[in-house]
Amino acid sequence: MTVNDPQYAGNRGYDDVLPRYYSFDSTVPNHSAVSAGDLAVLRDRNAVLGLGWIERIKRGEATKERRRCPSCLRTGFKARETRTTRYRCPNCTAEFVEPLAEVINVTAYRALYGSSWFATPDEIDVNRLAGAYLSNAAQHAIRELELQATTFALSGPGLPDEDWWAGTSD
Repeated sequence: MTVNDPQYAGNRGYDDVLPRYYSFDSTVPNHSAVSAGDLAVLRDRNAVLGLGWIERIKRGEATKERRRCPSCLRTGFKARETRTTRYRCPNCTAEFVEPLAEVINVTAYRALYGSSWFATPDEIDVNRLAGAYLSNAAQHAIRELELQATTFALSGPGLPDEDWWAGTSD
């Protein structure tokens, strides 16, 4: 699960509290695949931040602001830090100062894993997980991992030992 590091500016991010829970909603690809008992591996673009066994999923109705390109109405545009026209859409190449905003109804989810949280050392490169992903959808925040490959990728000094992997997955 990619933590509050939205690649695209159409999403403002989520209220994650890393050692306790991960938040997402029904607009996130694979949102319905997350269940109690799953292993959550939290990461950003560069590093694995920690992991925990999901104890339960809280679910509720909510609203969300989604931002769109004013030209083609897509949400996949990016913010730029050094240009006067802050946004550029890679789909239609439109440049704009402010995106269109819409409020939509979503189902909000919160995956709670706090009692088994394990913060990984800062130097755990996210590329260690490359062979564990079951799909190549690198842009998705929620991706399925093969457990044995993940265990192997996240073994070593400063990482969970066999007791952690065996004792909290039930």
